[in-house]
Amino acid sequence: MANESVHIELNKLPAHESDTLCRTVTAAVHRLLQDPKNKEDFERWRKARARA
Repeated sequence: MANESVHIELNKLPAHESDTLCRTVTAAVHRLLQDPKNKEDFERWRKARARA
């Protein structure tokens, strides 16, 4: 799978679209972290960033 980058200019989004985007991303992250392996990986990443 190719590594793709997406750039969203949040200051140009109407409020209702920004709200929808935020709700969608928040729900996706919540679902992702329900998997113990993903949560473990996230905690390892978070701790490494805190040490840096």
